Amino acid sequence: MSKSPKVLVVILNWNGTRDTIACLESLRHVEYDNADVLVIDNGSVPGSADPIKEQFPEVTMIRNEKNLGYSGGNNVGLQYARKIGAEYALLLNNDTTVDQVFITELLKVAETDDTIAAVGPKVLLAERPDRIWAVYGAVAFNQLLVRVWGYNRPKEDFTVQKDVEFVIGCGLLVSMKVLDNIGGFDENFFAYHDEVDWCKRARDSGYRIVYVPTALMWHKGCTSTGGYRDYYNARRYLIARNSVLYAKKHATRSEWIRFLGHLVITLPLGLVFRTVTGNLPGFILRLRGLYDGFRGKNPPLKELGLV
Repeated sequence: MSKSPKVLVVILNWNGTRDTIACLESLRHVEYDNADVLVIDNGSVPGSADPIKEQFPEVTMIRNEKNLGYSGGNNVGLQYARKIGAEYALLLNNDTTVDQVFITELLKVAETDDTIAAVGPKVLLAERPDRIWAVYGAVAFNQLLVRVWGYNRPKEDFTVQKDVEFVIGCGLLVSMKVLDNIGGFDENFFAYHDEVDWCKRARDSGYRIVYVPTALMWHKGCTSTGGYRDYYNARRYLIARNSVLYAKKHATRSEWIRFLGHLVITLPLGLVFRTVTGNLPGFILRLRGLYDGFRGKNPPLKELGLV
């Protein structure tokens, strides 16, 4: 029997069969001897996920009746990980691929200290593998809530392992022992900033979040919510809404002042810029996200094209 820690790799699929197949193909080349793979189909169009099971019969698949988002879908995966006795759950976006020693490098760090709640890799751009997509982030309480380091920097940068506020949710190795103390993801977020919230709760409970530069993965970037090029998409709404949700959960008085101050300054400028560039509908969508966040309203998933 293997002495390596048991890992469950959890991949969310929502109408992204081609990307999911590419992700699974990269996992077939990973050099690790004690990992199972679970694909969670998050309410995709009926039948669209069937090719995944046909091409990867060894992979377990759970089919959710509806789209539960990043938080809800991954919570299903974490429950399954506990059921099979996994020691770690590796949460992967389906639009990612990973290096051969990806799991090994993450575990080298995760296994050094019982107080490590999660570790995250260096995430590279799929379209430009010599460039970084993201490495880690911190909550800045600016107009987007967070600051993320690394975008478009050379692959050779950010070589130092370090404790951070949060690592990127598209490739997150979570210790199952920690879940007994802090629970899973807050499903009110649905998607975006839910991993920021989870890492915050972990750190508040005395755990560490660690960036591992020797673990490499490649990310296409937000394909399930419209990508980056189209300003009018679900991502715009969700980030705005969830920034407010996070602040309502965690912000101190001074952090609230900073957050609201950024909004007061940037929203009028954004209105002018987006009007001139023809992106006013996207700006209005962002405003709606902020409004729904302050009111505590659920996201209009059907209207956003997420069901």
